[in-house]
Amino acid sequence: MSSQNQDKKKFKILALDGGGIRGVVTAKILEELQNQLKVAGIEQPLNQYFDLIVGTSTGSIVAAGLVLNKTPEELINIYRDRGKEIFRSTWLRIPILSTKYSNEGLIQVLKEELGEDITLRQVGEMPGAELLILAYDTLYRNTTFFASRYFQNHNDKWFNDKRLWEICLSSASAPTFFPPYEFKCKDEGGEWRFPHIDGGIGANCPSLAALRYAIKEKKQSIQDISIISIGTGRTTRPLEYEKIKNWNILNWGQNIPDVFMGGQIQIITDSCEEIVNTANPKGYLRLQFNITEPFEKRGSEIKPVKIINQNEQINKFTKEHINHAMDDVSQKNIKKLLDAASLYSKSKSSDIKEFIASHKESKDLQPMAF
Repeated sequence: MSSQNQDKKKFKILALDGGGIRGVVTAKILEELQNQLKVAGIEQPLNQYFDLIVGTSTGSIVAAGLVLNKTPEELINIYRDRGKEIFRSTWLRIPILSTKYSNEGLIQVLKEELGEDITLRQVGEMPGAELLILAYDTLYRNTTFFASRYFQNHNDKWFNDKRLWEICLSSASAPTFFPPYEFKCKDEGGEWRFPHIDGGIGANCPSLAALRYAIKEKKQSIQDISIISIGTGRTTRPLEYEKIKNWNILNWGQNIPDVFMGGQIQIITDSCEEIVNTANPKGYLRLQFNITEPFEKRGSEIKPVKIINQNEQINKFTKEHINHAMDDVSQKNIKKLLDAASLYSKSKSSDIKEFIASHKESKDLQPMAF
């Protein structure tokens, strides 16, 4: 009598948040993740180790780059060397009358880094991880799941043959920063239009959306799913009542990415962690740190916490003040983000090692005879 190996291969998901230029934080953490895979004796690039890589907004660019076999170092260089092209200001643009930036620089960078003609279907035909990108459809009012292998079961889906750079552009079109992007499709019924904006409107942290996709479309059981979710640094700037009580439409509009997108992340990550870990203990790992620490240490549980002056708030790891803005592309700020991400990821190396170890497969495992 023999017993089959009870350990089923886990369906591993890598989920990457939005956050503008702070995508460089994600790329730096991915560098440590790749290093820890090598330490564990796993000589696979990230797009071979994971089964599904999902990204929202700037995370879509990192996700697409990984699936196209770019290294974390190459992704870091995109943000460090081309950030000013992406967030390119001109004196002709008046933010009150238009978005803060045109999307011309972003389009150019995406075309050059991801390829001008490669389609989502072609990405899906590549070996390795499936790609999933989220963007929000403002016409039909739902989040579009741009999945690179959706065509395998739904060959007539309108986005299967759309170009990858367009899909990343739509996902990264953050309100107030960039204008929307509209897809156009023609069939025997006429012309269809699908205007899209930043996927962060629906899921700035895409881990829960990825979980739903894996269960519904990939037919995975929840106990067989594991997720590493990576943030771009948590915005911690306190918005005190006295400062916001008289905000007008313009004030609130300028803070949409900060307040509305960031506000959903905590509930999504907490919910996803509870769901996954209940069925698959240690199956969810969230890698995220505060950009700066906004409060003094609490002296007593019964005393209110004191807010540190905004210019004096510093990062826990570098002991430096870091700008929270998603479009601060100065080399000084990018270096601070990289330094903080490097120190943070080193502090989480044991957690990363534990995740890798718990998912390491035994190549030579043979059935046991009784």
